[in-house]
This record gives sequence, C-alpha cells and structure tokens, in this order.
Amino acid sequence: GAYKGDSTEMMVDTLKPWNIVAVEPDPKTFLKLSAYAENEARATVTCINAAVGKDDTTAIFMASASRGSGKEGLSKSAKTHEVSVRSIDSILEGEIIDLLKLDVEGDEKDALLGACETIRCSQPNLAVSVYHRTGDIFELTLMVKEMLPDFQLYLRREACIPAWDITLFAVRN
Repeated sequence: GAYKGDSTEMMVDTLKPWNIVAVEPDPKTFLKLSAYAENEARATVTCINAAVGKDDTTAIFMASASRGSGKEGLSKSAKTHEVSVRSIDSILEGEIIDLLKLDVEGDEKDALLGACETIRCSQPNLAVSVYHRTGDIFELTLMVKEMLPDFQLYLRREACIPAWDITLFAVRN
C-alpha cells in the first residue's frame, strides 16, 4: 500500500511526476495519506482506499496502521474489517503509466496478475518488493522477466534495519 505517502513524497522529490495514484487499504493510514495528498502542490496525488489484487472483490483486512497491516496481518492489536480489493487494471482503466511500485505486504504476485493489461500496454518501469514471502525473490523475478523480457532486472536492498527489504527493479533498456 501507499502507507502515509512516504514513497510518494520521495518520488515527487526525485522524479518530479505529474500524476500519482496511491492505493492504501488501512483506514487510519489512508487518512494520513489523504492529508499528505491534499497538501502536495508539486503533483496530483489521487488516493484510493482499497487493497490491490488480481481481481475486484473484497477481503478481510487486519488494520493496525503499521507494517503488521494486511490480509494476513500480524499485529495482535489490529482491527479486522472488510476492504475493497481492486486490480491495477481496473483502477487505471487503460491509462498509460511510466512506473509501477508495489509493496503490498505479500500480495505482490496477485497485484502483478491484476496489472497484466497495464504492464502489457504501458511497459512501465517496475519496483516490486520481493521479500514478504520466502519464494518471492525467485517467483516474482521470473514472473516480471516473462512480462517484460526486454527489461533489465536489478535486485536492490535499502539501507535499513532490519535489512530484509529487497526490491526488484525492472528498467527499460
């Protein structure tokens, strides 16, 4: 999810985009994201209160306004509620994009499956978290290579503690 806009702000600072679509399922965090978007004058930030997935549906979500949030949330203090799940293809409705960033707490595979048409038509650069599930680093890398065979792939780790955040970047040649 988009969390409270920290990645969005970094992209605005670095890439100077015009339009950003930020999707965040946690209600408390969505309020913080929306407040950030209202005050961001350098880009248009559209906020959507939903999770991303393969299909448009609903799911039970563990909301804790933290890393423990998700469909399989880990926080003991999390509140359970039903959340809308949207595919990226249905959110963007054919809009051409330059970059797709996914850090959706283990649902990256379904998010990519729900973005097949967008990826096929837009050929965007990708930044996909590959550390939430044991096999993600292999499975998602192979999946992205199949979707974007002519792109260069890079695995990078943020300088953070704990040091498990690994991102797969797919970059146009």
